[in-house]
Amino acid sequence: MANNIKQRIVKLLRNPNIWRAGIFYGTTLLIGAIGFFAIGGAVGWYFLTCWPGFGTGVALALLSNGHKKPVTFGSVASTIGMTIALTFIMWLLNAPIFAALVGWGCSVVGGACGLWFCNFDNKRAVKQDMTEMIDIFDADMNKVGEMEKYEAHKKHQWHKNAHVWVTDGKNVLVQKRAACKKTLPNKWDISSAGHFNVGDTPLQCAKREWSEELGLPWEFGDVEPDFMKAWGLWDGEPVYEFIYFFLLKGKPELDKVKLQAEEVAAVKWLSFEEFKEKIKTDSFCPYGDEYWGMVVERLSKLMD
Repeated sequence: MANNIKQRIVKLLRNPNIWRAGIFYGTTLLIGAIGFFAIGGAVGWYFLTCWPGFGTGVALALLSNGHKKPVTFGSVASTIGMTIALTFIMWLLNAPIFAALVGWGCSVVGGACGLWFCNFDNKRAVKQDMTEMIDIFDADMNKVGEMEKYEAHKKHQWHKNAHVWVTDGKNVLVQKRAACKKTLPNKWDISSAGHFNVGDTPLQCAKREWSEELGLPWEFGDVEPDFMKAWGLWDGEPVYEFIYFFLLKGKPELDKVKLQAEEVAAVKWLSFEEFKEKIKTDSFCPYGDEYWGMVVERLSKLMD
């Protein structure tokens, strides 16, 4: 129980919107408080309602709408409802009624700005998925059509992926997912990975994702995937993918890396022992025990 609560708290604190909301609200509250005590009178009340009101709207939008979720009627209604309640509280604290109403207006404007930011962030994250066409299959891996990647995930269609794991014999290369990623932002992940485009072979996909994400040449030759694994449910979540695994030995020059900004935030080497410990933590993508067990077992065969 205690461990579960700890994990929830850690997950909450790693949500960038928590910090965005806190910093923004704290700044506007400070401005409002300084204006209220420095100026006083009716003008001081305007400072105390308008500035924190705007900050309250932004903060509530970020928190109630969550991280990278599309704006909904419910999220808009909850934000406006909370700002109305806060305005009423300000009026009970003897703010002039007009100042309280203007503060409420600022709260609504702030909420609209915060929701716009959430929506913009979400659209930016899925823009590439909406333009990327992939093959889709039935459960027996017979091609049944083509679809945008975003729709394929949304409709739980079978599709193909390539996962490239690289080790130098002592360490494992890992990448950190970009903050703007729709799924699992800021998590440490596979050396490189991605979806098959229409007509791709496993090697074509692996080479392309390696080059696009890390900006490095493919130096592993025309290798075949080590194995393929099909998942309908992945650690309890519906992920209908045929995944081709490439486990490779080499030492790419990280000082020559040119990261794909919308996909990757950083890359680094982890010692194999550290890697085995880190994948158990919330800092890594939660692929589940079966996935990590296979990867660790096969990488261990490449260790010096």
